[in-house]
Amino acid sequence: MFFCSINRYKVFTVRISSDKDIRVLRNMEKKYLDGVQVWADNFGKGDLVIFHVKMDYAKKVYDMLKRHSVAFTVHKVDMEQTIRRESKKLRDVRYEEFGYNYAKHNPFRAMFNLLKGLTNKYRRISKLEVAGRTVEKRPVLAVHVSKTRSKRKPAILIECGVHAREWSAFEVCIYFINELLKQKTEKVKKLTSMYDFVILPALNPDGYVYTWTKDRMWRKNRSCDLSKERCIGKCVGVDVNRNFDVNFCSDGVSSKQPCSETYCGKSAFSERESQAVKKMIAKLRNRLLGYFCFHSFMSVWTFPWAKTKELPRNVREMERVAKVAASTMKKMNSTMYRIGSAANVIYSVTGSSMDYGYDVGRAKYAYAVELRQGKRRKTGFIMSEDEIIPLCQETSAALVNSILAMRPDRN
Repeated sequence: MFFCSINRYKVFTVRISSDKDIRVLRNMEKKYLDGVQVWADNFGKGDLVIFHVKMDYAKKVYDMLKRHSVAFTVHKVDMEQTIRRESKKLRDVRYEEFGYNYAKHNPFRAMFNLLKGLTNKYRRISKLEVAGRTVEKRPVLAVHVSKTRSKRKPAILIECGVHAREWSAFEVCIYFINELLKQKTEKVKKLTSMYDFVILPALNPDGYVYTWTKDRMWRKNRSCDLSKERCIGKCVGVDVNRNFDVNFCSDGVSSKQPCSETYCGKSAFSERESQAVKKMIAKLRNRLLGYFCFHSFMSVWTFPWAKTKELPRNVREMERVAKVAASTMKKMNSTMYRIGSAANVIYSVTGSSMDYGYDVGRAKYAYAVELRQGKRRKTGFIMSEDEIIPLCQETSAALVNSILAMRPDRN
């Protein structure tokens, strides 16, 4: 099955120039919850914020931005037509390995089959684990990769795909797993000798499937803690990256409103997806060296904290390693990433997996990476297929070099 067409939208952009602009956009999100979707939950001064607005809300949004003197542009982008084009391309997919094509967008079933095939083929150095089950009974998959597994060996934990519409995050994780398993370079061989890798490439499978069958722009998971009558439309789902027990839903860009795209859930770890990550972190806690979570599409490589603008104790060390990653991508494809603590570079967020991995998981290095967007800047999450491989290659190289730059001692 392929995703249905969506209602027609207007695409707006605002270049943030002041704190007032941020307040107006936040108020707009709350006021027109059912009609406006901002494509980046975190933004600050200087950022270009893209959001799409349902046609019957367009005049209200236009008037609100005008009234508050917020400079904006309305773009002639037909979102429905863009999604139809992507859907047509998907129907023409020809797969390369175990039913998966690395240069195309792939459904969840193809991801699952690939990971089963790869971990069976390379079973001497890998294992596929079901870390949990979602409300729709899909597996939360975890791939273990290491030449010699040991409880004393430092571990690297990577999770991707917490937000369903961020397809490039899923694709980057799958590509990196392939790189680790096929051992094509001396650098990769060194990594798998030094570290145990645990990778969750599709943390939100229910939401991902929903982006293929119903709504390409869906973000959250598909759970619902409301009455049956209200468990429809946007009031379904929790933002899993607000559901971790670290300053849970206290402030920042986290919402207690079930219909919000950043709804934190009824309690910390109420969601099966966050429980799966918690379980993995608990297993690795005394040896977790690095924690990575991948999102799209802001071109930033951030470290803690997300919950506060205060800097972590080893900020210089995490910044040094992040610079290695950014430098790698710049050399490969002239890709530019900003670096810094999440709350300072973008915006404060509570209940995030990165902060939990750093605080409770005691990872020496923790990063939340917002991957770059494609050339079609006004279509945001919909990346042209000819850009998938370059994005995956540069990100995989950045991961390899940054992990090699880490210092395994925990001081």
